Amino acid sequence: MRRLGFALTMATTIGIFIAAPAFAASAAPQSCYPAGNPTASVSDSSPTAGETVTVSGGNFKPDSGVDVLFDGDKIAHGQTDGQGQFSFQVTIPSDASLGKHTVTVSGVGGDCVSPADVEIGVTLVVGESGGGGGGGAGAGAAGGNGGGGVAFTGANISLGMILIAVLVIVGAASLIVGRRRKVGVGAK
Repeated sequence: MRRLGFALTMATTIGIFIAAPAFAASAAPQSCYPAGNPTASVSDSSPTAGETVTVSGGNFKPDSGVDVLFDGDKIAHGQTDGQGQFSFQVTIPSDASLGKHTVTVSGVGGDCVSPADVEIGVTLVVGESGGGGGGGAGAGAAGGNGGGGVAFTGANISLGMILIAVLVIVGAASLIVGRRRKVGVGAK
């Protein structure tokens, strides 16, 4: 019985040492995962032509570029941070007409694969700066993951668990075979 306990202990110990690199690799921080649909907003949803507004957002690919378009024309380019968030100032074209317009933030979604476009409606007004505060939108025409779901926040330990299980089974099988041989030899 002591041999069985010793063999199982050794098999488990060896399995843990062999599986440790798999645990460490799967526990490494991942910069891309389905983080939800990209979002964006402007600091003033009723600006005047030529006014500078702040465009900010999140859930884009970390450390990647995002473009800001005004009615389809690129007016700015910025960079997301390590968390996929950004905030920078853009100037509304001075020759833009009064009325409703679309500010589009275009980049790569937080899953690091899908292109994402977030559309924000703004209304240009006459005179001093318009109404304050934050017109924003979720993933307008985003090609993201469709929302819902739960972000993967754990470690994929299946490879390590499989290795440990195989080593325990091999250790137990070798003990059983060894006992049968010993019993068979003693019976003669």
